[in-house]
Amino acid sequence: LTVLNNLIEPAVRRGQTGAAAKAKALRYLDDFGMVKQGLAWPLQLSGGQRQRVAIMQQLMLERHFIILDEPFSGLDPVSITSVMNLISRIAHEHTLNTFIIITHDVTSALAISDHVYLLGRERDARGEPIPGGRIMKEYDLIAEGLAYRTDIEDLPRFAELRKEIKLVEFPKL
Repeated sequence: LTVLNNLIEPAVRRGQTGAAAKAKALRYLDDFGMVKQGLAWPLQLSGGQRQRVAIMQQLMLERHFIILDEPFSGLDPVSITSVMNLISRIAHEHTLNTFIIITHDVTSALAISDHVYLLGRERDARGEPIPGGRIMKEYDLIAEGLAYRTDIEDLPRFAELRKEIKLVEFPKL
């Protein structure tokens, strides 16, 4: 399937009409700066372009919980900013839209989130790792007055949190 059809097909299978799915896909391709790539085959795309298509595929499904795993990897700095702005816009289009973003990109996570959770592993009394990740620390950016701010990266508290998160160390396996 072409990129455009890769966006349309799953949405139609979830009950969207073909015309509505196509219109939505074309809008996302435009938003992500990939209109020309809509008729391309996935193998013709760069890694960053494939990453953007994967994000669009999730958005096309119209779920209220959208999970994105490393959505900024493989993107150049301009594309990261563009994707961050788009995720923020879509998250705010409807109050039920919730993005769960798994990332190692601390700066981007802080810039677009209202809560940040650091995951790690706890150890039992013998020092053995307990299976599964746990929330080791939570940052409530709403309470900090940092959420939903376009100037967040210019604020001193943003720099402090970024540095603090990068310095957090959890027990090694």
